[in-house]
Amino acid sequence: MLALCFMLLCTPGGATSIPVFSGDGSPPKMFVHEGRQRGVLIDILAYADQHMPDHRMDLKLYP
Repeated sequence: MLALCFMLLCTPGGATSIPVFSGDGSPPKMFVHEGRQRGVLIDILAYADQHMPDHRMDLKLYP
């Protein structure tokens, strides 16, 4: 997942929306708590999303 973020940061152009799908049952990496997405990878993806103005992370966690 981090390699994907790094590749998108270094590659000009590309898609405007980046879908990211995962299960929500793997704390502390990715999980849902009180209706909010949380975890270490959620924080990393949010950081990457803030620093990629031409792209948008579309994160969906499923049970």
